[in-house]
Amino acid sequence: MESLKGMFHRLKPDAQAVSQTPPDTKPECHVCGGATWLVLPGKDHEGFPRWRACHGCSRWNFLRGLGFAENERIEDLGTFDVNRQPDRKAREAAALASQKVREWIAGDLASLVLCGPIGVGKTHLAKAAVYELGLKNVRPAYVSGPDFERQVKNFDISNDVRERHMAHLIEAPRLAFDDIGFGGKDGSPWMRSQLEALFDGRYRRDLGSLLTTNLLRDELASYAGVRVVDRIMQDGAWITMPGESQREES
Repeated sequence: MESLKGMFHRLKPDAQAVSQTPPDTKPECHVCGGATWLVLPGKDHEGFPRWRACHGCSRWNFLRGLGFAENERIEDLGTFDVNRQPDRKAREAAALASQKVREWIAGDLASLVLCGPIGVGKTHLAKAAVYELGLKNVRPAYVSGPDFERQVKNFDISNDVRERHMAHLIEAPRLAFDDIGFGGKDGSPWMRSQLEALFDGRYRRDLGSLLTTNLLRDELASYAGVRVVDRIMQDGAWITMPGESQREES
């Protein structure tokens, strides 16, 4: 299986920005052929080819490249209104969470965990962060807890495809893992091994992650493993977001 690093070294950009699409793929965009990104001339400071998002694509193509589903609702950071929470402490926590997300986007914070009940804006911030990074020509990845579990448990596809899914999440420059521990605080040993493989791989590559969860810290350690929480919290921040659900109002 070819790694992302190996793929970058293999690509040879032309003098003009060109698309990189798999063979026998029907083009979906006249600019990039549906790849959602363009390789640019020159290389970055690590020796990788430079690239940027293809703004000729439809919004769906762009969002699909970030890991979002078709017609999925995506907000931006500017629409996150902390004043919708009636309680002062909840508003202060939401403002702090928004600030930390911006620091994570800027690379000033290695990892970030947003913890709180359903509907306080954790997913809003996670999706907005990935969207913002995509606009900044960073190649982030977004995955929800249920989607991750379906991917790693989908034995109807080949091991090679499952390994590529995992490699994509491990090697993405920035990863937003939304609703980790969605099934409760008692994760199976097999799921813990999958999460350990994911976050240990990202830790060894020094890549930042943003997680959202309804679980407390000790509950998350029980679900995902103590090692995972230790990896994430090293040079990271844990923000608790109390408050009332705003989903019925949105």
